[in-house]
Amino acid sequence: MTSHDRAPDRTVQAGHLVEFLLDAGHAWQATLAALDGARRVIDGQLYCLHADAVGDAFVAALVRARGRGVVVRLVLDGLGSATTAERQLADLVGAGVLLRVFGPLRIGVPWRYWMRRNHRKVFCMDDEVALVGGRNVGDAYFAPDGVLTGRWLDAGLLVRGPLVHDVAALLRADWQGRMRAGHRRDWLWDLTPAKDRPGRRLAAAARTAHRPHAAAPPPAIPCAPCGPTRAALAVNHGALRTGLANSAYAAAVRAAQRDICLANAYFLPGRRLRLALLAASRRAVRVRILLPAFRVNDVRVAGLAMEHGLSRFLRHGAEVRLVTHTMLHAKFGVVDGDAWWTVGSANMDRLSLHRNLEANVVGQGDCAPLRAAFEQWWAQAEPWTLAKARSRPWWRKLLGWLAWQARYVL
Repeated sequence: MTSHDRAPDRTVQAGHLVEFLLDAGHAWQATLAALDGARRVIDGQLYCLHADAVGDAFVAALVRARGRGVVVRLVLDGLGSATTAERQLADLVGAGVLLRVFGPLRIGVPWRYWMRRNHRKVFCMDDEVALVGGRNVGDAYFAPDGVLTGRWLDAGLLVRGPLVHDVAALLRADWQGRMRAGHRRDWLWDLTPAKDRPGRRLAAAARTAHRPHAAAPPPAIPCAPCGPTRAALAVNHGALRTGLANSAYAAAVRAAQRDICLANAYFLPGRRLRLALLAASRRAVRVRILLPAFRVNDVRVAGLAMEHGLSRFLRHGAEVRLVTHTMLHAKFGVVDGDAWWTVGSANMDRLSLHRNLEANVVGQGDCAPLRAAFEQWWAQAEPWTLAKARSRPWWRKLLGWLAWQARYVL
């Protein structure tokens, strides 16, 4: 990507309407409404599309859009798409959805390229509305029937206003064949046209390194200001100096004066954010960190590493609580009330900072639903203290220390 493509990451603009999607049922209804309301084009990037009831309903929504004549361009991740059923790919391709896969795993490719994933969960409809957040598409993330039991805690938002143009421009720039970041190169594999079964097309693409040569999509249409909120797109492009979603956290933490609220699935912050949080605690800023407990974390080794790393923050006065009843998959932060907030796909770990493609929205202005969700989840979570950390069995402390040493690949 060119420097022009990255320019929107750095500027907070006025004029946005933002709807926070925190409840799983509300998030599902808003997602379906946005997809069903599209009239011209849907662009999207998604890490995981699961072969379950929600995944099938999502596929059906894209198929309905194609039936209305909407152009649909979808990028799935080569690792995350392992959860996608061949029948779902067949339905998408058969309906005329333009479907590509980012970096399918290939024998002979260095492991460092295997670790670089497109972790974004971003959709843009008609260059007018964008969905950005941490939810993949599956039963664990949404509640189409209104039953929240077993659903993960997650966060996203629906936004209208000038930054939608930036989202659309990003998605269309990424669609054009090869994605670049620094000296790294990754390909998109094209699953269309579907002369064979999609599953066979995917396997053939992985063997032959097929690269699409389709014409570039038309440029995005600018959006006029339509609301009071200031917001911007903060994107990680998967290279050392392009971790803007993560650096936005560090800048906000350094400027904090009263309180910092962080909710994240995998808290293994890099040195810059780690030092900024410790410095904030030393200047009497209230730092609260909300995380999933080890026993509910879907990546157990990350849970062990977090237990080890949290002790340093506790010693400096940070407050930590662990969600124990379900997986906390959200990735958001709020600083000084409504002075700064962010919601997106970026975890606080090295993979998000240096490897993965991520997308967050950062903003200034009213974020009462985000703060209310944090307070509700915080009240239901269990405190994690130095006494609890020290009382862990010796083997768990050892495994935590070993996992912490491996945090650069988690």
